Amino acid sequence: MTERYVELHAHSAFSFLEGASVPEDLAGACAEFGMPAMALVDRNGVYGAPRFHMAAKKAGIRAHIGSEITAPTATLIPCWRKRAKVIKICAAW
Repeated sequence: MTERYVELHAHSAFSFLEGASVPEDLAGACAEFGMPAMALVDRNGVYGAPRFHMAAKKAGIRAHIGSEITAPTATLIPCWRKRAKVIKICAAW
């Protein structure tokens, strides 16, 4: 059995001062290295999610969407499995 690496905490350039790559480059690198999936967790929002989702679909990898939410006492990293939940959370934001 071959173990595969999956990045579960990637920031895009939409996370100011935290990530440097645009979502399309992240999906392309993921596919280039043979990774089956990647999670994009921009800080305090899902800013790069639409572009990452489309690029991942085109590259043939699974896109996992989340957000690194900074709270006064902790940092939370929720990842959503269903698109409807992402839309509901973003609407409430």
